Amino acid sequence: MIARKPRISLFFAFSAILIGTFFSLPAPGEEQEPSGIIRNRVYAKIILPIEDKKNGKQPVETWITKQLTKLGAPHVRAVTDWTPLPETGEDIAHIWDAVVADKQWGCPVIAHPVERMADGKIKIRLTGWAPVPLEQSGMSLQNEIGSRNIAVVDNGVAYVAILVVPVLPGKP
Repeated sequence: MIARKPRISLFFAFSAILIGTFFSLPAPGEEQEPSGIIRNRVYAKIILPIEDKKNGKQPVETWITKQLTKLGAPHVRAVTDWTPLPETGEDIAHIWDAVVADKQWGCPVIAHPVERMADGKIKIRLTGWAPVPLEQSGMSLQNEIGSRNIAVVDNGVAYVAILVVPVLPGKP
């Protein structure tokens, strides 16, 4: 008698994989990733209400220009590129040295770690700025990819554009 190897039908194998996948999926509202993983990153760009002298290297995006024009600042210049803000557990970050056209403009700007609130918002805090230290604090926006806003520092001394973007694999 010839011994036959048992064969599992293709249907049975597919069904087993499908059922295993179903039971491994998280329930609705359940976290899909461990709570320590950050799914998005907050970036800031510092903008001053000064005319661009054709030597500004960082562009000012259209959405920023439109909002600042409505606020009464038609002539603006970005003095930083988009800079990632530190996350909880990271050290404060120096995001601008306060130099414009090789001249000291004010105090260097420091970003404190981003606060991710329970209500689904992100809160940022930046210190430094003008010849006398100022603080831009309490600005918040939705903790969602694509959220953006502009903060006014001390009645228009400077502006900060904030943008929430996805974390790319392999990027901080």
